Amino acid sequence: MLLEEEAYPFEERALALHSENHQRITAGGFNAWIEKSLGVLAELHPGRYDRSPRWMSITTEGNDDA
Repeated sequence: MLLEEEAYPFEERALALHSENHQRITAGGFNAWIEKSLGVLAELHPGRYDRSPRWMSITTEGNDDA
């Protein structure tokens, strides 16, 4: 129990660093390092990051019924 309490700040810092890397997807695209960070995030915080990706399609056709 004591060891877990001492490790907690390091785990929180790791989550913060990997989350910062995750935010880089929008700025620079997806690369191998971001993929590794997502894997670590899935292990450290499975409730938020361990999920299968869902891709959404965008339709460019307009609806003139409005």
